[in-house]
Amino acid sequence: MSEKIGRNDPCPCGSGLKYKRCCGSQSSQTGGTIGQSSNLPPNVQAMLDGLKQQPFERIEDAQAAANDAISALNANPMDDFAGLSPGQMHHVLYRPFDSPDLLVWPDPLGVMPSGEAIELATGLAEALGREGVKRTAKDNLPRQLCRELMARWQNIADDDVGFDPGRLHSELDYGLLHRVRLAMELGGLIRKYKGRFLLTRSGSDRFERHGPAGLYPALLQSYASRLNWGYDDGFPEVPMLQHSFLFTLHLLQQFGAVWRPTTFYAEAVLRAFPPLIRDFVDDHYFTAEETFGRAYALRTLARFAAPFGLIEFNSFDPDDYRSPRQVRRLPLLAEVVQFR
Repeated sequence: MSEKIGRNDPCPCGSGLKYKRCCGSQSSQTGGTIGQSSNLPPNVQAMLDGLKQQPFERIEDAQAAANDAISALNANPMDDFAGLSPGQMHHVLYRPFDSPDLLVWPDPLGVMPSGEAIELATGLAEALGREGVKRTAKDNLPRQLCRELMARWQNIADDDVGFDPGRLHSELDYGLLHRVRLAMELGGLIRKYKGRFLLTRSGSDRFERHGPAGLYPALLQSYASRLNWGYDDGFPEVPMLQHSFLFTLHLLQQFGAVWRPTTFYAEAVLRAFPPLIRDFVDDHYFTAEETFGRAYALRTLARFAAPFGLIEFNSFDPDDYRSPRQVRRLPLLAEVVQFR
């Protein structure tokens, strides 16, 4: 007996992925049915073998038994998912901001947030005010404002060895500012109108009512779910790597109280989602796993979790690029997302 599973249903193998992106793609490539595939995980194959041995008189009874078996598989916590079940992981991947039974995103935040991303967003909101600022010919923020925002953050961070703001020639020279500005647009906080950048009604209301604590949730959601993290870093795009951002936050809440290397989290993500490695290859310098780890550390940790004030890095030797940096969570993480 072969059971029918919807292409967009959670895969019964427990990966947390949609069936079409996991075992469904394998069975279609081999031309077999799910009941005949030799590539299925042992728990799924055992489920199917058990169903085959039951004497069903009606197709409806067989389908009901299959649905119950799949539901049971998807409800069991898994070690590779750090205690989450496949059903919960499906929500983590595909409904990260719309799963109130699993987690809560306080909006506005109950504390004043910190971090480079929200400081840049706050400075930009203050600069836009009610009149906005003029866009450049290439649709970017004016150079002087970019310099002021960089200097503002360096002063807050007490960074006296960073990039000299006077050498900044455009918004694109300050990568995080560019990404924050795009995320604010995509999240409906700012807009373009008649050659200017302006705060939207929503952006203005959030900022006037709650300040940075009001901007932060909307900025983080847009940055995580609407901005393409992989468009400018030279690694394969791999959208699923970005979709797993909430799983990383779950890992940090569980294991981030002490310093751990970035490879600890990269390996945990890869253990949960083995298909991620398919887009990476061995070369003369790095294995596929090492390249994945570098992409993960850059996109998820250095360009997302750290600028949003969720983690901190320890000191490291910039000349030893093979030594993984150490990270640990910051108190803000528990205020930003609360797992039930």
